Amino acid sequence: MKVSSLLKEIGKKHEWSEEQIANDLEILHKHRLFYTRDLRALSDHSWETIELLPIVRDILRTSVDPNWKESKHDILLYMALLIYILFN
Repeated sequence: MKVSSLLKEIGKKHEWSEEQIANDLEILHKHRLFYTRDLRALSDHSWETIELLPIVRDILRTSVDPNWKESKHDILLYMALLIYILFN
């Protein structure tokens, strides 16, 4: 699926203006992100370096990888548990 189609669909759902969507698409195209498979290939660091607004980035990322927040949350829980075990 093309990123432009996905972002337009998301923008419509969230009532973003055509100009806002166009600006976001320009940023994505600048980073050569044309298809959803390109977005899925990004590392956590790469997602953070894209100049999209955080809400746009999070919604877009969740749409291509619904489990990304959960996996990040699981790692944090594991680390907290490990620290608790080591220091108690």
